[in-house]
Amino acid sequence: MPAKPTRVFIAEDSPSTRASLKAVLQKASDMEIVGESENGNTVLDNVAACKPEIVLMDIGMPGMDGLTATKRLKEKFPHIRVIMVTSNESDGVIFDAFSCGADGYYLKSNTLQLLQAVRSVHTGAAWLHPAIAGRVLRACVRGATRLMEKKQSDSGSVKGKISKNENLCRLVDLAGELESNSRIEDAEAVFTAAVAFAERLPGDRNIELASVATLYADLLYANEKFVEAENLYQKALELRHMALGQEHIDVASSLENLGNLYDTRSNYAEAEHFYFWSLKIREKLSGPDHPLTHETCSKLAWVYRAQGKYDLAEEMDKRCRVTK
Repeated sequence: MPAKPTRVFIAEDSPSTRASLKAVLQKASDMEIVGESENGNTVLDNVAACKPEIVLMDIGMPGMDGLTATKRLKEKFPHIRVIMVTSNESDGVIFDAFSCGADGYYLKSNTLQLLQAVRSVHTGAAWLHPAIAGRVLRACVRGATRLMEKKQSDSGSVKGKISKNENLCRLVDLAGELESNSRIEDAEAVFTAAVAFAERLPGDRNIELASVATLYADLLYANEKFVEAENLYQKALELRHMALGQEHIDVASSLENLGNLYDTRSNYAEAEHFYFWSLKIREKLSGPDHPLTHETCSKLAWVYRAQGKYDLAEEMDKRCRVTK
């Protein structure tokens, strides 16, 4: 017996954008459009009547804006998952959206991955559009690093930074700033310099080099330079494997990066290989209930389904539901 289609509600004031989203969803047998709103003030009442599982939420609607609507919707219907569908790529707006309870962030300028976003979020995974995922991740890493350094300083540590990596950190931070200002070519040049600098670090430099290679690959991936990104992701995986061995959480992260890249390029067989390997490591080191293990389960279910391996996809979906 086929699974019931995912119930989707569209909150979008632009008729042309609504039509574009509906055209994509209507082609998928596992999607059902159950309602729509073109004004933020009507979203909550219409959602209550339609009982969707997923809401595609525009940010700039008249009346109540999409961020406020998302916050109120999640307060009233916490089980409903919300994907922001917008053209706004501002870091501040992205973080505000997730602070309001959004489960995904999708750029409406490109509907090619809309179905993947809806399916991923429906299984419980968070979803970021590939064009912004690398940038947001780097912002989170920089924020976490600064917080760690502050905690070390507050605790009286005299080792707020690892001195031998100070220049490397400055290069990576500069590359991130250039990227955030859309100076992509300049950011690539600085990352190239950072990789060369990391290669000349004294002692065991594999981890530092792997980290810089991953960040550079994220930049290339976000700008659809997939071949260059693949080479750097592979390099990072090899370096981490040599330094840490196979069963290490950072190795699982490198495998996940490669899976994401092949998934985006619709090379589902390769994506399956890397997601599966990553899942086995995550399960062993973090356990089946860890959020990252659950997220990898969701990704593996998606690539199984994309290849027509419906029994395996259903089995993985069950594991996702168990680990929620």
